[in-house]
Amino acid sequence: MKIAPTMGIASQKFLENTLTHCISTIQQVKEMMSISLI
Repeated sequence: MKIAPTMGIASQKFLENTLTHCISTIQQVKEMMSISLI
């Protein structure tokens, strides 16, 4: 039963890292789009 909590924490960290990575990627794309539009 000790495995379940650690797995949950690991997956939560992974999800958070993936979300932040996606957000930063979207921001970079937005910046590139605005630059290309000018």
